[in-house]
Amino acid sequence: LLWRVALPTGHSSPVVWGDRIFLTGFDGEQLLTFAIDRKNGALLWQRGVPPRDIERGSRNGNPASSTPCTDGRRVHVYFGSFGLVTYDLAGDELWRRELPVPVTQHGASTSPVLAGDQVLLVVDQDVGSHMLSFDAATGETRWRTERHGYRRGFSTPILWPADHPTQFILPGTLRLNGYALVDGSEQWTVRGLPNEMVSSP
Repeated sequence: LLWRVALPTGHSSPVVWGDRIFLTGFDGEQLLTFAIDRKNGALLWQRGVPPRDIERGSRNGNPASSTPCTDGRRVHVYFGSFGLVTYDLAGDELWRRELPVPVTQHGASTSPVLAGDQVLLVVDQDVGSHMLSFDAATGETRWRTERHGYRRGFSTPILWPADHPTQFILPGTLRLNGYALVDGSEQWTVRGLPNEMVSSP
């Protein structure tokens, strides 16, 4: 054991960039983002945002379930009970986009995905499922694509092809889809999945 550090509860996975580890937590009052020194576990910075309304979820869930993403310049974090917030590596807030709390029985668990200069966010929920793209530097909306016929889902998309992505692949209600990164338009679909998707491709 090299080091151990106590943190508030949360279900995000750690994201490593260089000598820093980023992850999230919830202390009952604030939705928190942490930067931890990879070498010794020291807390480099902690930032919090207030939840607008704690989303409904299962007893095993947590309002800090989504995993952050980073490109080494900015750290993007999503909380279902708040929306998106972006920090630089020093912990200074760059922008925030407050979003409606998802309408889902188990709470949000999808994670934001960086695709070049945009941040992708999937909002599969019981009503009004959709996908969003934001400018990674400013938080301005690039596009929104409705997902009619898709209900609650908990998957995070992947980019394809890996070397020079032009699409993102996302499982949902009964089918798997490919979407264009440039505008979110559907490129293809394959049927055969179950009603609620949790796994990511």
